[in-house]
Amino acid sequence: MQVRFLLRPQYFWSVQRVYPPPKMKILYLSDHGPYASTFIRQDVEYFAKNQQAHYGCFVADKDYPGKTIPTTVLNYPVSSLKTRILARLENADLYFSLHDSRFAQRLQELIDQQQPDILHCQFAYEGFKLFDNIKTDLPIVVNFRGYDASSKLRYKRYAAKLKKVLSMPNVYPVFVCEALRKNLEKNGIAVRPDHLILYTGIQLHRFKRTNYTPPATPTFVQVSSFELKKGHEVTLRAFAKMLAATGRRDIKMILIGTGPTLEATKQLATDLGLAALVEFPGKQTHDGIIPYLDNATAFIHHSLTAANGNMEGIPNAVIEAMAMELPVLSTYHAGIPEAVQHGINGLLCEEGDIDTYAQQMADILSWGYKKGNRERVEAQFSFDTHVQKLESFYKFVMSENQKQRK
Repeated sequence: MQVRFLLRPQYFWSVQRVYPPPKMKILYLSDHGPYASTFIRQDVEYFAKNQQAHYGCFVADKDYPGKTIPTTVLNYPVSSLKTRILARLENADLYFSLHDSRFAQRLQELIDQQQPDILHCQFAYEGFKLFDNIKTDLPIVVNFRGYDASSKLRYKRYAAKLKKVLSMPNVYPVFVCEALRKNLEKNGIAVRPDHLILYTGIQLHRFKRTNYTPPATPTFVQVSSFELKKGHEVTLRAFAKMLAATGRRDIKMILIGTGPTLEATKQLATDLGLAALVEFPGKQTHDGIIPYLDNATAFIHHSLTAANGNMEGIPNAVIEAMAMELPVLSTYHAGIPEAVQHGINGLLCEEGDIDTYAQQMADILSWGYKKGNRERVEAQFSFDTHVQKLESFYKFVMSENQKQRK
């Protein structure tokens, strides 16, 4: 509270109390808790501190130390007989509903208890646990982060219901990249003009280059989970092709992370004769990743569209590497070209193009560090910019919703 002293015409001092505007009350909804993903955690922590935030977790999540975000677990019945039958019908594209009467009651009770100004569904697909179970005229923000605007569109019943949801006047979509919005429209799903493109923001102070001495051994680094859409197989085959074409054996590759394709990737490295040149340090913390980026020559991330059509938006790891001033080798996949300008911030090729990718590996070794990459991140992908845009969007949808209710 601020206190102002005002001099009245009668020359008496009086006190006028000026109260701060009321805090927004935001109820976040998702299958997983707020600590399962960094990009969700940092948003919710910010709004829990600066506004008033609560988190509705649909499925019991693992425990995380030092939790500070107020969270309610709603226990959607993921393993009940009914849910398993509905899941099979959904996968066969015969029926799509996430309705459950007990869950609906618990969700309504949480909303009644919290009295939020805004509901924010962290993923569009999970959002149907809201849309299929309660009706509300509260403003609803729906995030599209990848699969919910790509592979899920294969299912006609999902796409039809999504089209209907996005036509509702109180539903406001947010996309992590422009490419996902365009993908919805390519599939005949209209998007309201007052949507938001909101790039995931990174904490710039955590990703800052301190070492400008090039490594004695040129080093490519990738940070990602090990799954087919991360392109590790293509990367190793291109690396082998580049080494054969140049005759060099003084280049190293470090593939950080873990996941279902890790062992197969290790075996492929051995089969290609790369075992001595490729390192697999496993999963690392954010702090553990920094030294690898600080001692790398270039960052690699050959994103692929999965067989089921699943696409990612813009991998956070690409933005973090750019903040560390590394040139990037990647693909014309989803939103990646919105971050990596070909020939400026790095080099891009078509998905699965091993020949071009191999040549680009050789070419980028001479690039050096790119201060312009960090400047681009500062301008468009910083966490501060991200939360300012999101906070402004919240205020906008609240205002629009109030107009609709009059």
